[in-house]
Amino acid sequence: MFGLGVAYQLGDQTDDAVRYYISALEQNGDSAEALTNLAGLHTKNSAFADAEKCFRKLVAIEEDNPRAHEGLAYISYRQENLDAAREHYRRFTALEGDSFEGWYNLGLLSQKQGDFDESRKAYKRAVEIKADSIEAHLNLAACCQEQGDIDDAQKLYERVLSFDSDSLPALYSLAVMHERNQNWEQAVGYYDKVAEATSSPEPLFRLGATLHKNGQFQQAAMLYERCLKHRQDWPQVSLNLGIAHLHMKDYEAAVKSFEKVLNQTADEPEALLGLASARVAQEDFDAAREIYVKLTNIKSDSAEVAYNAGLLEQKAGRHEEAATYYRKAAELDPQLAEAHLNLAVALQALGKADDAVGSFEQAIRIKPSLAKGYCALKPMRRNSGQATPA
Repeated sequence: MFGLGVAYQLGDQTDDAVRYYISALEQNGDSAEALTNLAGLHTKNSAFADAEKCFRKLVAIEEDNPRAHEGLAYISYRQENLDAAREHYRRFTALEGDSFEGWYNLGLLSQKQGDFDESRKAYKRAVEIKADSIEAHLNLAACCQEQGDIDDAQKLYERVLSFDSDSLPALYSLAVMHERNQNWEQAVGYYDKVAEATSSPEPLFRLGATLHKNGQFQQAAMLYERCLKHRQDWPQVSLNLGIAHLHMKDYEAAVKSFEKVLNQTADEPEALLGLASARVAQEDFDAAREIYVKLTNIKSDSAEVAYNAGLLEQKAGRHEEAATYYRKAAELDPQLAEAHLNLAVALQALGKADDAVGSFEQAIRIKPSLAKGYCALKPMRRNSGQATPA
């Protein structure tokens, strides 16, 4: 009967093979070969309860049967009993120490349960057996990272790249590791490769935003430019690039970036604010004034926008318009002392001395230090934008 079972199994006639193995076991219930083959067929057919019965009977007959422990490990994993699965893989690898699958699976289950000591030992044995296994190297590297062994992790990821230079998990992990260590040049190189492989430059943008927040505007600008090589129409990147150029006092480059944003997203407030700031820095006050007049409609609830519009109207000698914007700024932010003070100056220029005195007194009530002296056109207040991922 056993021989017929084997023949049918080799012929891929599973149902007949199962029937003959059962018959063989009826004649000899302790046949390890019949139990092993029948359990294997049950597992293949997803009849896991029947397979488990066979494997457990096999262990009762032959406690150190490797196939039984391997089979029970798999079934325990299917049942989400990870403790039992790990124990059976431990038994299996102790019996068959050269099984890559056994060590790899033991490492995987230990990793899932946060036992990184055992997982590292298992993965190390797995890569000794199969030195070109990318999966085992990646998982071993991840465990090293979890335990803070960054040097070992880096070497393992680099080894993966020697097998597969386009391995995204290795490229991305190395990029993140170098970023955390502030090895910007290396991080950028790996992120660039990730972007090329995935057509997704978001990691480059995220690194650029991090550098931007740290005040490293030149490096951030370089990364934003790389992002735009991968994706030209990306308003948030162009906006942040413009802000970085503002900080570097490269006003012409800032203007180009902000205008690019406005060509893609008309009336984008942050781009308009940045463009106005660049124009002020270039002393093109007429252009800046036109932008702020436009912004007073877009950001009608912003006291700073109204205040800056007033400053520019005042500088152009348009005192009536300046007074209108200062009044609006003071209404939106009654504690903005400079708005009251500049309103006083504009009213005085218009010959409204009594009103001017009232505004001046209001200004020094809010901020007494203003009484000591005042420059009519103070440095412009502006929102510099935020370097944060879209």
